[in-house]
Amino acid sequence: MLRLTAHSRASIVCKLPIDDPERDKPTKETTWLATSCSPSPGAQFNFVLKAGNHETILGSELYAAKSGAQNGIASVKTNSGNDASYERKTSKNDKPYFVLKAANGEIIGTSEMYSSSSAAEKGVESCKANGPTASIKDET
Repeated sequence: MLRLTAHSRASIVCKLPIDDPERDKPTKETTWLATSCSPSPGAQFNFVLKAGNHETILGSELYAAKSGAQNGIASVKTNSGNDASYERKTSKNDKPYFVLKAANGEIIGTSEMYSSSSAAEKGVESCKANGPTASIKDET
């Protein structure tokens, strides 16, 4: 599920636990979900790809305009099925994660931190399976 969110710079996004074994299991219900948080002056937009169990697979940067987030969604749908578009990384605290890059090399989405490399690979596989066909739910 892809979530397009409008929020102020001071907002905090709460994340669900990432070690759930059901987290990245592909389902027919995976969609791009869009939600809104109290719009305010200077509101910005981002998107997340959520699995059918509502766990986040991939999230975007903040965009000043909704159209920027919509373009990001289109780019994820185009690039997420290609394994070469993923870069596997390790955080400063040794947690594996991945980024999805567009054809021009720019990062269009970042995963959450995983407990193991195998869990991160499951996240990549879920993103590849669900990203290209996920429906979009815009609640902004």
